[in-house]
Amino acid sequence: MFEPVCERKDFTMKKSGGKSSHKFIPLNPADIEGEKILLPGRRPCTCEATKHGLVNNCLHCGRIVCDQEGSGPCYTCGNLVCTPKEQEIIMRQSKASMKLYTKLMSQETEIDMNKLQISNDPKMEKALEHRDKLLEYDRTVEKRTKVIDDENDYFQTDSKWLSEPQRKALNKKKKEIDELLHDRKKQTFTLDFAGRKIVEEEPEIKIDVDEILKSDTSIFDYEECSTLEMPNPVYEEQPQQKQYYKAPVQEEKQRLNVRIQDKELQEMSDEGHCLSLHQPHASLLAAGIKLHEGRVWYTSYRGRLWIHAAGKVPTKQEISELENFYSVRTNRDFPKNYPPGCLLGCVDLVDCLPQEEYKTRYPDGVSASPYVFICENARELTIKFPMKGNHKIFKLDSDIHRAAKKTLRKIV
Repeated sequence: MFEPVCERKDFTMKKSGGKSSHKFIPLNPADIEGEKILLPGRRPCTCEATKHGLVNNCLHCGRIVCDQEGSGPCYTCGNLVCTPKEQEIIMRQSKASMKLYTKLMSQETEIDMNKLQISNDPKMEKALEHRDKLLEYDRTVEKRTKVIDDENDYFQTDSKWLSEPQRKALNKKKKEIDELLHDRKKQTFTLDFAGRKIVEEEPEIKIDVDEILKSDTSIFDYEECSTLEMPNPVYEEQPQQKQYYKAPVQEEKQRLNVRIQDKELQEMSDEGHCLSLHQPHASLLAAGIKLHEGRVWYTSYRGRLWIHAAGKVPTKQEISELENFYSVRTNRDFPKNYPPGCLLGCVDLVDCLPQEEYKTRYPDGVSASPYVFICENARELTIKFPMKGNHKIFKLDSDIHRAAKKTLRKIV
């Protein structure tokens, strides 16, 4: 039975007559089947130690070096990569260590042609730019997310600026107020039979902070501080601007307390937030013809926003009126059809402006709503996914979101 051989014409042996002959390497059938073939010399290999044995990892760039590449300079960064035993010898700082180090670093390495192609590859440059952005984001995350907690310093009963007697007095007063508000025995209700309502009467609570703080005079003289000659504050009423919509008190408080600290994170992430619109507005927004969408409510969300078409079928008159309106403002082609009840595509929500600021920044703006969404980078799906919408900004189903991202990635 013959043993299989592999012919390598680039490795030659000279005979006595000066002519070169081919060098043959005997191979084992098992090595051929598993592609575990070791060629002579150091050669770049991308198996990452899955086919050949592991030498070590490069401590500078993280490259996985296998037996085919062998000990020597890294093919990516040029730093020395060797086996643990060789590394132990080099760390002894002896003559043998210096000799071994010089021998390993002086080995000739073939040029990796892939690196030469990467330098001119625009996709690789874009990936490196995105990598640098993520590294910069990770490096400055602590600085950007720093929060100064004024609530804990000045508005809590256990503030560090209060003395121990003052804390006890404030906690006692807080306990009394909680009992007054939440004790069912002390709660009173008014039964309105005509209006069919039950009204809870809130008790009158008077809090005199000055009297509570007077209980501690060990830190400062309260009477002396209270008699300082300082002018009383004067309230200046600001002229009221025209308001299109007055939000409820709870919604207004939540909106004012929102502070976006990680805008870059919201722009990079895609958590499947979706907005439902009636046709033909939905298709025009997903096609990039319509860039401003008006709403009567504010949102702090920034980033990718999926566009869903509601189930109402538009009339031909509505479609023609809206196409005529945008035909003088854009030169893009209008959609051929306006399908209802499906996911159309996505846009990037970059800002949410109140009407006053919107008119200042966009004097020719077409929206007259109290709040206007500024959208960019519209992308359509080739496959429209049937689904039901929801109110305001809602989250997509995980399966639909995963399938839509794959389809969107192919389009891009």
